Amino acid sequence: MICDECVRLSRDLVGTRPPKFTPTIPRSRDYALPASGVRCSFCNFHEDQVWKMVAGPDLAICDECIGLCEEIIAEGERART
Repeated sequence: MICDECVRLSRDLVGTRPPKFTPTIPRSRDYALPASGVRCSFCNFHEDQVWKMVAGPDLAICDECIGLCEEIIAEGERART
């Protein structure tokens, strides 16, 4: 789980992905990934498969999962109004 404030702070750190971003490693989950490096705690993509990653001591979240969290939070806010 991630709270709405953490999503906002993560977006501030990550910013907006450039439209022509190409990952260093293909997005296929079957691709052999390096054993080292940070992985998103939500989608499990490697840091070389995403534009940016926000990582703490125990968890990490990629820019795409931040975007999905923003959409979920916005849906919840719309449902309350």
